[in-house]
Order: sequence, then C-alpha cells, then structure tokens
Amino acid sequence: MRKIVVGMLLSLDGVAEAPDSFFGWDDAIDAKTAALIATQDAVILGRRSYTEWADFWPSSQIEPFATFINGVAKYVATSTPLDRDWANATVIDGGLVDSFGISSSSAEAMSASTPVSRSRRRCSPPTLSTNSGS
Repeated sequence: MRKIVVGMLLSLDGVAEAPDSFFGWDDAIDAKTAALIATQDAVILGRRSYTEWADFWPSSQIEPFATFINGVAKYVATSTPLDRDWANATVIDGGLVDSFGISSSSAEAMSASTPVSRSRRRCSPPTLSTNSGS
C-alpha cells in the first residue's frame, strides 16, 4: 500500500494561501521542502489546483519545487477533460481510494484532517511516496 503525504505551510491563524507573504522564506524552508519532495514520485491535484498550477509552474524559476512539480507524475481528480496541457498529467479514472489502493479508514482520516490550500506558489500538494508504511 502506498502512503499519502501532505505537506502544508500554514500560519498559526490557519492561513494557507500565499505563505511567502505571511512569514520570511529562508534556506531552512527550502531544505525541508527539498527533503519532502525527494521521497515523492507522484502528486494528486484537484481540478482547480491543476488549472492554476498548470498556468504558473511550467515557467516558474522557484526551486527546488518548480523542477519537481514539472517533472513528477500528476494525477488530477476531475470529472471533466483537462483543458491545459502539463507534462505527466493524468486524469484519475475512478475514485482516489480505488485508484491508489488507499484503505477506507485512511481515506476517511485524511479527508477529515487535511486542510485545503488554494496557493499555487509555495505549498506542496498531497504526494504519493514509493515508501510503504502506516
């Protein structure tokens, strides 16, 4: 079974949008981001995030995330065809639980505790790790 990893940058008052505007971005944050994405081989995006990110990230120079997100496999949860091309993007056929072999109890826990971010700049989306574990 694969592991779903969610990386979020969140202020103490719950703001998840444009994190570079509410705290100082530094080398330590870049290093933690690089460590997180180094173990990931796929990203799960909703339709709205995909559309926003497909417009922003292909030409972005924000590293290390730009290289990662532009090259990684991207799975998009949507019921409509994608209207923007982006390398390695695939529409999820069926539900997340079925598509990725997630146990129903894990899916329920994830949906109950995962905040949603509309930021396209410095926020890591849920990613799939090749490492197995609980």
